Amino acid sequence: MADDVQAGSGAMQPIHIPGLLARGFAMGVAELVPGVSGGTIALITGIYDRFISALAGLSPLLLKHLKDDGLINVWRRYDLGFLATLAAGMALAVLLLSGLLHVALVEQPMLVWGFFFGLICASILMLGRDVLPRDRLYVVAGVLLGLALIALPSLSGNEGLGVLLIGGMLAISAWMLPSISGSFVLVLLGLYDRVIAALATFNITEIAVFALGCLAGLMISARAVRWLLQRFSGRLMALLVGLMLGTLPRLWPWQVDTVLMSPAQYTQTVGPAQLTLTVVAIVAGCIAIFALGWLRQRSEYRATDGA
Repeated sequence: MADDVQAGSGAMQPIHIPGLLARGFAMGVAELVPGVSGGTIALITGIYDRFISALAGLSPLLLKHLKDDGLINVWRRYDLGFLATLAAGMALAVLLLSGLLHVALVEQPMLVWGFFFGLICASILMLGRDVLPRDRLYVVAGVLLGLALIALPSLSGNEGLGVLLIGGMLAISAWMLPSISGSFVLVLLGLYDRVIAALATFNITEIAVFALGCLAGLMISARAVRWLLQRFSGRLMALLVGLMLGTLPRLWPWQVDTVLMSPAQYTQTVGPAQLTLTVVAIVAGCIAIFALGWLRQRSEYRATDGA
């Protein structure tokens, strides 16, 4: 995939940092609320190959190389400048928007869920157009897998720490894949509220266990994802498009306790459906994804034109 910062280029030129920060910011926004994953944003904005390669390159050998070769060489060898800039953009998104999104979920949940419903719909359209006819069976398999996932029983009643470890491993895996977000995986598992509460109350034990799961998942999944992409890229993407399609009902704005309703039914049984505003939010989510794709195309065009 084309990118304004080529993989393996070592230190980045300062002119590329704002664009990479913006991509990281978008990835952070995507992961704040259950919806599209940070990996999807990375793919749409043209940095996914480098993103996965950099993550897959991380290993315990980093500490040995740091001792033997020094910080500058390790920084370039492991593409840490790229990862650090992305991480800074994501952290900025969390710091600036987490409080706002929390309030929005409480005050205007239908608009928020509508926006992320639009994000997923547009992502399916953008990624689905590259699925080859021979791989359509994998889309069907992904849909079935997604429907099975949203039908799984919740783990919210399990107070053990082991579920947080597993939740962290699965969430970080989803974060890397261009499909549903890590937050959405936590919703499917019934662990989202628990993890958010642990972060809000600074529960050291639960945060540490969840972080350990994320670290273990990162070490395992990044290499697995890179291996799959190198050998079965088309099939994997088709499966993930189907997975997003199959899990899309969980983001439907008009539902109560996973029971899907039409806007009219919602108005009759629950309250105002805010149909116009929610549709506007859905359209806004679609536009956001298409805008990111357009920016990627412009970046690729400029890189080709200047070559």
